[in-house]
Amino acid sequence: MTTIPAINHKDSTISPTTSPTSPTSVFESDLPIFATSYPSSTSLNDTKLTNNSIDSSDFKQQTQKSILNTLKFESEAVSNLYNQYQNDEFSINQLNKSLEIMYNCHQFKKGKIILTGIGKSFKLALKLEATLNSLSIHSSVLHPSEALHGDLGMIHNNDILIFISSSGNSDELINILQHIPDHIPILLLTNKSKSILSQNKRISSLIFADLSTTHNELSIHGIPAPTVSYTISLILADSLVLSLSEILESDLTKRKHKFSKKHPGGSIGSSLSMEFSKFKPFNKKEEVDEQQKNYSISSNSTSYDSLSLKKFSTREEDNLSSLELKFNHKSSPTSKKIKIINHEEILNLKEIELLKYILFFDLIKIDDLTIDIESVKLLYKKICCFDDDTKKEETSCENWSKFKWVLLRSFK
Repeated sequence: MTTIPAINHKDSTISPTTSPTSPTSVFESDLPIFATSYPSSTSLNDTKLTNNSIDSSDFKQQTQKSILNTLKFESEAVSNLYNQYQNDEFSINQLNKSLEIMYNCHQFKKGKIILTGIGKSFKLALKLEATLNSLSIHSSVLHPSEALHGDLGMIHNNDILIFISSSGNSDELINILQHIPDHIPILLLTNKSKSILSQNKRISSLIFADLSTTHNELSIHGIPAPTVSYTISLILADSLVLSLSEILESDLTKRKHKFSKKHPGGSIGSSLSMEFSKFKPFNKKEEVDEQQKNYSISSNSTSYDSLSLKKFSTREEDNLSSLELKFNHKSSPTSKKIKIINHEEILNLKEIELLKYILFFDLIKIDDLTIDIESVKLLYKKICCFDDDTKKEETSCENWSKFKWVLLRSFK
């Protein structure tokens, strides 16, 4: 039997004026290196290493070589991923199919996107869930182990699953595969195009971030700790999520406004709050209803939805003026209503949309360039309005195209 030695309380008594963390503590002898190697006065600006550390030059050389080596291979892996989605038709088709499944789930089926993985892949699932929810795309995470103990109940008929597995051979995901209803689409985010999961008929499509053997973790550092595989999987998944959000809402201002409601905290929330406090967003349906109350649209419009300010009756002109005055009266003198638009939207612009801009905005903005609405109205009347209706019918399409090009060149 092992005998526990008696403790000499007299020798080990701590003086009231000392503590285990003070320089004269009885524990100081047990921690000789830590007590002297890292003085409390050390700051981030100190470049010299202490005498008890490894040789300074060797330390710097070794760490710099390791860091640069990691950065080199990870940047090359990202570059390869970019080239993959420029040239590899299989990867592109699979990604487009995945995007379509995610879009249909959110937009039409009103379901949620459930992400699952094990180990670092589960951490990646948590990150992607947070990103999706912040973009107003309903998402949840499912831990494979908990799934077999009741959490499979979170999967509803209109949902989809995204399995995350670098190898595509994760036993935990393979085990839950048989318990998922057949009608639930399953996507696979992976670094291997050929694996147990990728070749399973239950997998609807791949989100494939190819990682060659020359750029995997074993080749870089000799240790298969998930690093570069995690990085390129995250980059590809983020790209897919952002693309989905842009398809769901093409207007950047509306996307930012919606995001600001989901992310009110931190410096991001503060910045967006200041941006959107400058003006009060209007409801698109209310805008259209208001226009329909105040003026009628001719049923004989051209394929370009041609409308002419000249063609309005006196009553319609009065209504338009009163609506403009009413809108301007509500606007703050120091806060102008700005319509943010891009070049493509200008080139595809229809006249009915232009009239909406004239009614509800003071400025139109492309990037850092703007044009005031009064200038737009003058330009429109100059190019597109005619006294002779016959002449207008003949040249409306041609002049409308000319107007859009001139409008583009008028931004300053």
